[in-house]
Amino acid sequence: MDDKEILERVREAIACLDEAAWATQMNTREQRKLHTRIQDAGDRLVEVREELQVRIAARENLARVLERK
Repeated sequence: MDDKEILERVREAIACLDEAAWATQMNTREQRKLHTRIQDAGDRLVEVREELQVRIAARENLARVLERK
């Protein structure tokens, strides 16, 4: 699996977590805590997504530079 496939899976996971966070009721302390944990997991995946995007862009830019030489 290459970085672009991993990036797509991370995007799908973020969407699933966002949907789960919105579907989670927040009537009790435990439900609010679960909602927060789901949002935290989504935030961590957003960081992973951004890092992957930077790596992919850097690799593509390097390939372009090397092709010119």
